[in-house]
Amino acid sequence: MNYKLSILFLFSSMTFAMDNNILSAGFLSYFPNEIILYSTESNLNNKTVTVCINNERNNKVKCYHMNGRDFQKTEKGNDGYNSINSDLLLKYSYKKELHDNNNGLFFAFIYDENNKMNIHFTAQDASNFTVSYSHHTLNLATCLSTEGLYFYDKINFKALKLYYSLGYGVESNCPEYLYSEQ
Repeated sequence: MNYKLSILFLFSSMTFAMDNNILSAGFLSYFPNEIILYSTESNLNNKTVTVCINNERNNKVKCYHMNGRDFQKTEKGNDGYNSINSDLLLKYSYKKELHDNNNGLFFAFIYDENNKMNIHFTAQDASNFTVSYSHHTLNLATCLSTEGLYFYDKINFKALKLYYSLGYGVESNCPEYLYSEQ
């Protein structure tokens, strides 16, 4: 199974606070017949979901803006959890189609419809990202543990650390400090 990465942020959620905005992170699993969002966000009404997908062929980032009301909450599963507080991620299915040739696991931005922040996403490589908004910059990274994927803040990993189970074993490449206070 091929997994590619982008970024998913949720404003007005419970994982990561900066100034008066609260960010949390989640995962978007995109395959032509199923689009699933895993998130700590309990309600996507009045939210905008922006998924940025890096095209492997030309290395250009294309972003899709989706209405949070087009996602339907399905269940809490054991696919992923917030490593900071051990909360399971909520699972949402997308009720519309998204036409893109790149399928896999992605990150996206989710923010209040009324909060028209100017967000800039830059991928240094497949595992390191920079997200800039307002006067903040986040340095984010992903790594593989023995059976899943971690998404974390490289500067303050105790503030943002999510886990997604891939469902099969992989070779770990996560830094030791990421496991220091599970």
